[in-house]
Amino acid sequence: MTDIFIYGTLRHQPLLDIVAGQPVKVRPATLRDHKVVSVLNEDYPICLAEAGSLAEGGIVTLEGEALERVSWYEEAFGYHLWPGMAHTPEGEEAAVSVYLPSNADDAGDRPWSLEDWARAWAQAARMSARECMTYFGRVPAQQMGWRYDQVRARALSRMRAAEQPAPTLGRERRADQVELLSDEVTHAEFYITKRQTLRHPLYSGGMTETLVRETFIAPDASLVLPYDPVKDTVLLVEQFRMGPYNNGSPWPWSLEPVAGRIDPGESPEDCARREAMEESGLELDQLLHVTSFYPTPGCCSEFMHCYVGLTTLPDEGGTGFGLAGEGEDIRTHILPFDRVMELVSSKEADCGPLILLMFWLQRERSLLRAAA
Repeated sequence: MTDIFIYGTLRHQPLLDIVAGQPVKVRPATLRDHKVVSVLNEDYPICLAEAGSLAEGGIVTLEGEALERVSWYEEAFGYHLWPGMAHTPEGEEAAVSVYLPSNADDAGDRPWSLEDWARAWAQAARMSARECMTYFGRVPAQQMGWRYDQVRARALSRMRAAEQPAPTLGRERRADQVELLSDEVTHAEFYITKRQTLRHPLYSGGMTETLVRETFIAPDASLVLPYDPVKDTVLLVEQFRMGPYNNGSPWPWSLEPVAGRIDPGESPEDCARREAMEESGLELDQLLHVTSFYPTPGCCSEFMHCYVGLTTLPDEGGTGFGLAGEGEDIRTHILPFDRVMELVSSKEADCGPLILLMFWLQRERSLLRAAA
């Protein structure tokens, strides 16, 4: 058995129980000459040595698989067990182990609050942990760190989906009427795929036969079409795309709006503005929400938030945009509105969201130009 002092997000009892795989008792304790602060630009904690300070937390006693699960989860974030000395409210001293990072280079100076974190992040953390722990015993902890942002992005996407208002036409059946018989993750890297067996209600009454379905699970994305209403020009990005490449197209470079995955902590609007800067070097003056939709609801969870971004466009496009660390190599094109519509009409522009945004812009263009 190992006594561990916990000071961070695992003090949230439901998260601790998910990670440990069983209910865990927490005994209140403190760690003298230490303080808990937030990581720079983040809302998760790090524990630092500081004479005279007192780190609030608790002691948990773990053994067997529960200890292995918690250690695997912490090691995924670069935290490892170090010796320490905790004190109970009764004044007893207890030798413990503490999960600490190998260095504190990313420590901030803002005190970390469990209550503030719980209000903002607890639900997403629980959902993320449920997915993370399905990889325990299958994926080394060292390989989980880079996956976690996508795990958390998927959790936040599910949270946004759960807030969808009730429909006004049909669709009166709810997800809890679906009988999920098995749920298997068949691939788990940057994206995941699932193979599920289920039954769902029939319009005629009763349930379907057992169905087997495979789904591509992707976080929400934001797309924005930059438009200059004064010059009446549109910016398109061009980049290599795996979809047309694997479909056998001899021309697998695609003309598209600016697009990207919504990072944890971002709103769809924040993502659209960030991606506009990364993929085209543009600051957007005004962001107009056009629609949000599932592009392929039969087999993909991806949900797209689509915008037109009003801005001042340069006269010509360029190269060198995108993040090299993500393998992006993007060229931009600045084209008159009519030229882009020609590409849509000739079917040379074959990216669905681009076509949708251009038709919306065609409808609203005169009003946007008159107001510019």
